[in-house]
Amino acid sequence: MLCNIIILISISCVVLGQSLSVSDIERLSNNQLDEIRNELQNQQTTLIEELNNNKFEDINVSSNNSISEDSTGPNYFGYDYFDSDINFFDNIRPDKEFILGPGDEIILSLWGETNLRREFTISKDGTIFYDSIGFINISGMNLSEAQKIITARLENIYSTLKSEINGTQLSLSLGDLKSINVFFSGETNSPGINLLHPSTDLFSAIAQTGIKNTGSLRNIELIRDGLIIETVDFYSFFLKGNN
Repeated sequence: MLCNIIILISISCVVLGQSLSVSDIERLSNNQLDEIRNELQNQQTTLIEELNNNKFEDINVSSNNSISEDSTGPNYFGYDYFDSDINFFDNIRPDKEFILGPGDEIILSLWGETNLRREFTISKDGTIFYDSIGFINISGMNLSEAQKIITARLENIYSTLKSEINGTQLSLSLGDLKSINVFFSGETNSPGINLLHPSTDLFSAIAQTGIKNTGSLRNIELIRDGLIIETVDFYSFFLKGNN
């Protein structure tokens, strides 16, 4: 743009200069010569102002950077699914066959003839301690199996648990659950060991750790004990709903 304006100034001066021959100039009066000189000066002033304005616009553009803040790389389809600020991991419902283990919390409720509510955290040796009964080992069981074991032990001190009429009912539910350690490798935003909810699936796990645009969504591998348990293509889920 700068070169074009300079050339335009030069051409204007040459054209105006050549349009008048020497003999024509000699016949002009001083007033006419002053008018021509003033016209040339006005044209040059106008062109210089345009030059300055265009130069300022170029500086303004470069100061805002040629790359916008959102242009961090190619915007590939599917990666936005994993970009969420909502922390929904604690709301994941455990599977019915969830296996209890050390660090898991269970909530014991009795109602009817006897009413109470107790919370227990399974110890490292897989047991809970109940007053007047002692230790009860429930590690490695699902919730239904643990409820049967606890009910059988509590029947020794709450006889109404055996009664079907005006008796006592027992319910066992899950409280806070232990996190599990999962190692992430490859094109993830958080490589290494991450703490996950025990019922986390592959989708929510990657949503928690994040994935780079350079990572493939067609080849997610779940590896256990050195063996590939599952290979997932997320585009099959995004496009067709196949889970």
